Amino acid sequence: MFERPSQRAQEVIFFISDTGVSKEMMFTEFEAVLDGVVGLQEFANTTSYCVFSVINPGLQPQAFVFFTIDFDENGEPPSTWNLPFQTLIQKANPVTFGSYQAKVITQSSCSTEWHKTGLWDPSEQVVAVICEAIQANKLCLSTESMDGHARQQSIPSFATQPAAQFAASVPVHSRPSHIQSSQGHSLPELMKEVAAQLSGVQDVDRDASRRLEKELGETIKTLTVDLHAMTQRATELEQKNLALMEESFKQKSSFSQMRADLEQSLDEKIKLSVAEARQALKTKYEKKLKTYEQEYKNRYTEKVSAMKNTTSASTQAVQDMQNMLQDKDRMLDEKNHRIDHLEERHAEDALKLREQAESIDKLEAKMKQMSEELAMFRKEKLRLMADGADKFFEKLENSGLNFIAYHPGAGHISVSVKQVAEYIENPQIFAAEKVGLSLEAYQYWLGHYEKPCCQAPIIGGKTCGQKIQRHGNPRDFSPGISDRCEKHKTGISATQRVFSS
Repeated sequence: MFERPSQRAQEVIFFISDTGVSKEMMFTEFEAVLDGVVGLQEFANTTSYCVFSVINPGLQPQAFVFFTIDFDENGEPPSTWNLPFQTLIQKANPVTFGSYQAKVITQSSCSTEWHKTGLWDPSEQVVAVICEAIQANKLCLSTESMDGHARQQSIPSFATQPAAQFAASVPVHSRPSHIQSSQGHSLPELMKEVAAQLSGVQDVDRDASRRLEKELGETIKTLTVDLHAMTQRATELEQKNLALMEESFKQKSSFSQMRADLEQSLDEKIKLSVAEARQALKTKYEKKLKTYEQEYKNRYTEKVSAMKNTTSASTQAVQDMQNMLQDKDRMLDEKNHRIDHLEERHAEDALKLREQAESIDKLEAKMKQMSEELAMFRKEKLRLMADGADKFFEKLENSGLNFIAYHPGAGHISVSVKQVAEYIENPQIFAAEKVGLSLEAYQYWLGHYEKPCCQAPIIGGKTCGQKIQRHGNPRDFSPGISDRCEKHKTGISATQRVFSS
């Protein structure tokens, strides 16, 4: 989180409550809490008042940062929490504590406005209790040998500090403010009592001195055992910390693997969806192509059948026509092969549109273009067929063969070989010319001839529909008069008769 101020200085986090220091931990352990490796369940759903302390090997505090931190229901701090301890310490001015100086960062002394909300102001009693905890050294911090006088000088005296340094009191219900030392006295008073007791030892007799030495020996032995136990505990905590860090690394590695697997799975699903879309388009094209081919074959079959019914004397000619149609079919197959080639080319283009979901619209446009090409191929085929038919009809003409067709109102019509193609295109034009009418007038009469009924309009947009006498001669038929019943002929003027020549 920040640079260490010294290779030999040690960093400790103190948790403060109304009863004193409720928890102590090394800053490395606190970093594991910030990283979410472990939680502090005893502080769940609370706002804790803490102190970041930098302590030198002589157990002298070099810096204090009084900060607050929130914990959720799992005893974990916010993932976005970050307070730059080292930056705050570097910007702070030192405060004199007896024979040495230390930097103290509180809410009132912080010069950075946006960091003030994460800090708090302690009372003098709070600072005294923290110094007691430092001297107690429950975390077994590494220390250098010091004599009694130096050790006594290492404890700061807060009685002489200006009130402005720690005057801000802390609300009772929000943060600790009434903390006292272990016997209800301030730390300087306790040190005076200890000094008085030590000076009184010189006045006791020799037996009392021996008893005191024995008690001191037992006390040293007990403290040695406690020190050994604390050392073991520190070792165990360090091992647990390493194990937690290793577990965190494994979890991060597992998360990376899961993320890679998920990305691979998504990539496979995308590829599968693209393949399915291509297959659907290909099936659609093939189905339409088969439909077009079947329509062509049906039309060719109908035309061949019509030619067979025209005359029985042209069997050989019909066979030639069939052969010619087979040639045309072969040409059609070649064109279909070209279409298949175009389809393959379109399929290759579709493969390049993997990342474009809107490619379906473009493919539809290409399908429309292909349909236009198919229509063009169809016209080309009809033209080729017409060229072949011209040769066939030329043979018929050379043999002196003519065709006779019958049409209502026109009778039998002779069609020369040269007129066969034109006649097949629209036979009714020949019938209309034979009777001397326009195609529209002839078709109107033909409707009357096939269904003789009154065409007078009535209410509702319908016609009368009454059966009337059929007029067999189209030239004598007058629209609006000849197609009316006796009831609707009344009042109709002869000038309303319409002929189209």
